[in-house]
Amino acid sequence: IEDLKAAVRKLGETASGDVSLAGVTFTSSPSVLLGFTRDGEQAVAAAGQMSAGGGTNVYQGVMTSFDQFLSGAGNSMDYIVVLSDGQSADPKSYEEVLAEISAASAAKGISVYTLGLGDGVDANYLEAIANAAGGPTLM
Repeated sequence: IEDLKAAVRKLGETASGDVSLAGVTFTSSPSVLLGFTRDGEQAVAAAGQMSAGGGTNVYQGVMTSFDQFLSGAGNSMDYIVVLSDGQSADPKSYEEVLAEISAASAAKGISVYTLGLGDGVDANYLEAIANAAGGPTLM
């Protein structure tokens, strides 16, 4: 969790004023930690509220993130960045997860980037999510 907090703090500290950030945490269920803001200091403060616990439901976290975006945003560049170890306790099958993430990505024009953090990263799962939604994976 400390790697995750550091990454979110860095993102908030370096974001320019024309970038909107939001934060969704996901353990056994997702929670919107920070609604869209252009205030990087709010993202830094939100990082301090993050905690580890429960199972990890990557699928629900990504789908809740899609819900934060307005559809048809025009010429904005919209991305979801998933920071996780990829050790997921998703309630759906692997195929269902990828199909639904791919459909949501296409419908809203949003790419999903995945960043593997921590020990025991499930790189295959994170890469499959990114591939389904047109984004890269970094480990």
